[in-house]
Amino acid sequence: LSLSGGIHITSRFQSLLAETDLPRAALHDALKEVLSPLFVSNVTTAVGFASLMTSDMQPVVDFGQFAALGILLSFVFTITIVPGILSRLHGGSRLSHELTTSPEPCHWTAGIGRAAASRRIWVLASVGIISVVCILLLTKIRPESNVLKFFPDDSKISRDCRFIAEKLTGLYTIELDASTESRNASALLKQIEHLGKVLAARPEVAKVIHYQNIATALDAIPRPAFVPAAVTSQNPLNLMLMKYRHSEDGRLSLRASILVRAMSSTDFYTLMDFAEQQAQQIIAHPATYTLTGVVPLLNSAQHSLVHTQIQSFAMAASTVLILIGLSFRSVKAFIAALLPNLLPILSLFAIMVLLDIPLDAATVMIASVAIGIADDDTIHFLSCFRREKRAGRDTLAAIHNSFQNAGRAITFTSVVSASGFAILLLAEFRPIQYFGLLAGLTMITGWMGDVFVLPACVASLSLWNGRVRREQTQ
Repeated sequence: LSLSGGIHITSRFQSLLAETDLPRAALHDALKEVLSPLFVSNVTTAVGFASLMTSDMQPVVDFGQFAALGILLSFVFTITIVPGILSRLHGGSRLSHELTTSPEPCHWTAGIGRAAASRRIWVLASVGIISVVCILLLTKIRPESNVLKFFPDDSKISRDCRFIAEKLTGLYTIELDASTESRNASALLKQIEHLGKVLAARPEVAKVIHYQNIATALDAIPRPAFVPAAVTSQNPLNLMLMKYRHSEDGRLSLRASILVRAMSSTDFYTLMDFAEQQAQQIIAHPATYTLTGVVPLLNSAQHSLVHTQIQSFAMAASTVLILIGLSFRSVKAFIAALLPNLLPILSLFAIMVLLDIPLDAATVMIASVAIGIADDDTIHFLSCFRREKRAGRDTLAAIHNSFQNAGRAITFTSVVSASGFAILLLAEFRPIQYFGLLAGLTMITGWMGDVFVLPACVASLSLWNGRVRREQTQ
């Protein structure tokens, strides 16, 4: 992402250098044209990352904080280092100047943008249909908090965890804590034992441990097997039993540990609902109970993932698009940027559903990050378009010239960014793979939004036509 600014400065510098024999003047004009949109694009990208700091998941907060800081630092380095390098490479070098002053061919995105603007009704109608389909698919996205699903099935950690789940103790627990008055202890013991048998029959449950089966098992163990010198309160038997049976102030508390095998996160909901339903039926009044443990925590984590996605994206999208409107001082610019930048996000969620990619600790960040990244090229195009309109060009000519000036940089930054994210596909950790894949696809769909959809939007809104006429009248 930090290469984007340098690419735009270099591309514009080379275009201006082809029109003048003064490299220093070309560099000055390039910085003058690119600096403002470059600053806005870096700020909006930083906002996209910073919105993740609203999450209640600390790794997501840390990622958003340091990524936002890195983007702002990259802006400082870009505007200080890149101009110096270009000045050094081109200053006083006649050969270099001759190589860069050859006529620049028309960039192929200029033809696409002009055609999209000419057929804007068809383009916008097609985008509307695609958006509706994506929104319908969005409802089918699923969260995933089961850590084992993040690793390949043939990885060592997956094999080891499957062995533990199937042969030993299970991987997760649901803890049921029940209490009643001491005089009802016998009834509660029978209810807990009955509930344990019902839950143990579930295929997801590896074992149910409660006071009754521990006491029965420990009765068969000879007392000399324990350390004779241990005082009664430190006896391993008592220490283990105290975790599952405790009496105090005339009340008895019993615990049941339901050991659960590895399974998908959606099965966690099913098992929790079943455990809640059975506990409600079997544990009779006046006894009370509470379900706790790792599985309820995982369910809470899934709710947190969805909440983080909605909250951070809403904050990032609204802030980024408002910043675009304010930077160009135009409500129409805000509206024109809306569809090309929301379409990649909607497409992103549709791709997640079609490829069965879940919402997890890594992919939860992608929407907020994507809206901050995808708008960069939109800002650079709108900046070029406004400059062309102020020069007196009509809308189609302004679109053509905007892509002629910025199309190469827009395309190259998208390819470079997508390639950088694609490197993450080599990771073994699946959320990182998914993040790299989705971020790369977002760069491609964002490029398509800027090349195909944005020209249709600015043409439909007659963006800056009124301002140009006023300036010409004055």
